[in-house]
Amino acid sequence: MNHHHTYDAPSYAPRILVVEDNDELRGIYSDYLRERGFRVKQTGTASEAIELAPVSDVVLLDVSLPDQDGWTVAEQLLNDVPEVSIVFVTAMGERQQLLHGFEIGAADYLVKPIDLEELRVRIRAITRKNAGPRPLRFGTLTIDLVQHVVRRDGNPIHITQLQYDLLALLCQHPYRVWTREELLNRVWGADRFVTHRAVDVRLRHLREAIGDDANHPTFIDTIRGQGYKWMLEPEQDEAPSLDVMNS
Repeated sequence: MNHHHTYDAPSYAPRILVVEDNDELRGIYSDYLRERGFRVKQTGTASEAIELAPVSDVVLLDVSLPDQDGWTVAEQLLNDVPEVSIVFVTAMGERQQLLHGFEIGAADYLVKPIDLEELRVRIRAITRKNAGPRPLRFGTLTIDLVQHVVRRDGNPIHITQLQYDLLALLCQHPYRVWTREELLNRVWGADRFVTHRAVDVRLRHLREAIGDDANHPTFIDTIRGQGYKWMLEPEQDEAPSLDVMNS
């Protein structure tokens, strides 16, 4: 029987998906990484790996799985979820297998039997290299604070730097009401020669760009006599439950 556990480490800890068909090894890897501060989910099948990978940062992937080989799974994952890092785990240590793994796009490669401390160090190195917040998702709107890209329905939208700065500030503080003066100080800065009316104009343009109706807003609410607030919390990355997946 395959099990995967919910994350029980802090929400900012790296998310590791252990994909290993050997129950004992899967438990050893998962327990070890969890005890060292990682958030861990685990599964023994390729089908569940494909379901769980989008909410993982690193996938520890055994090449020999019962329902599909790891190479095929890896190619699908890297095509569908290019931001995930894959570490192959295999009993096969031949040079050709190693090269194949890196050609596919593996971040690293470990040969059984695995030294657990080496596993921890390698995963930590990958997560450190990849460090950076994931894009924030609000329904149809995605805001990537690392790449400074805003997408609506998956398509990049073109906004000015000022509009982006306003959007980034608002969306990172859901439900907080910002006065026009606060927005001027935070976005325009001290050396500004603009009025409160300029904030209203920029906010109107921003709403148009992200497809928000001022009369029936989804994202930015106008608080009469006070200012503006962001109306949504970012959607949490939740993996589908096994009950749903196995039904």
